[in-house]
Amino acid sequence: MVRRVELAVAWIGAIVLFALHLDFWRGPRPELVFGFVPEELMYRVVWMLGAVAYLWFFTARVWRGDE
Repeated sequence: MVRRVELAVAWIGAIVLFALHLDFWRGPRPELVFGFVPEELMYRVVWMLGAVAYLWFFTARVWRGDE
């Protein structure tokens, strides 16, 4: 049962990351985050950190080696 839940979380995570990567709902904004980082760059950095966390989960829990 746990394996099925992990697979479901992996698929949902992949779909969410894909949808967030497209970011078609966001228009260009000239806003700055922390006063010097463009908003688009901050969005990409946060997205990449989420992708790293997803890949860590996927390789550690879902894509197991020969056990």
